[in-house]
Amino acid sequence: MDEVPITDAAVRGEMFKGHLIRPDESNPNDLRITDISNMDMKGSIPPRLLNMAMSGMMSKGLVDLNSNLRKLQ
Repeated sequence: MDEVPITDAAVRGEMFKGHLIRPDESNPNDLRITDISNMDMKGSIPPRLLNMAMSGMMSKGLVDLNSNLRKLQ
């Protein structure tokens, strides 16, 4: 990105996130959701820090997903 030049002060990373959503075979009114995430931080990050960040993101994501699905009912 031109507006964010590469410097030694930042670590760049890549992230891919996808969802597979399909009807449940045993109950077509329910959905089976598979979340796929792949992160490459492109640098050395302490595992403890990365684990804390990931657990926080996953918890918030599940709460948001649950909230949005309840609105559909």
